[in-house]
Amino acid sequence: MKTLLTLATGALLLGGIWWWRQPPSSGSIVKNMSFSEEKITYKGVEYQATWQKDPISYTGDARAVLPEFNPYAPFNTHVVALTSGSYSDPEFIEVKDGKLYTHTDAKALDKDLTGDIKVFQVVPRTAAIFKQLVSLPENANVTFTGRAEEDGKITNDKGQYIQFGTMASGRVLFLLTEIKVNN
Repeated sequence: MKTLLTLATGALLLGGIWWWRQPPSSGSIVKNMSFSEEKITYKGVEYQATWQKDPISYTGDARAVLPEFNPYAPFNTHVVALTSGSYSDPEFIEVKDGKLYTHTDAKALDKDLTGDIKVFQVVPRTAAIFKQLVSLPENANVTFTGRAEEDGKITNDKGQYIQFGTMASGRVLFLLTEIKVNN
């Protein structure tokens, strides 16, 4: 009986630790963040961004829409790969164990490629945009409209920062304000 009680207590303790260490769901993050012109606030921490002034649009095939949790940038809820032209071929994008891989170098040497791959680290502007993002049909042709983070650097009110890519690098932190699914 004592052994059973010890095992049960251990199982409860391990289960509690596992539950406590689980990241918040992306849906709960979106519900608990707010925006001002250049700032994102989540759980009392303000994050400063330098968003492009004018919105931009990018159209492509949504080859991967993957949830992401980064404790240093919790507002970045998903990674999305939008492809166009030759890069919409499934051989260029692989999702394995919840991670996104792009394969272009060796294959690109053998072909004349058109189009490109853009990887968006998405910050959904509203709960409605978030719901639309998570319900995108697989491989849907979509147009994303929003504002890219200009220098790829986000700072918080504690002076800490995290570095992201820029549009030129092909991987960008993107404040998503509109999703249109194309026919």
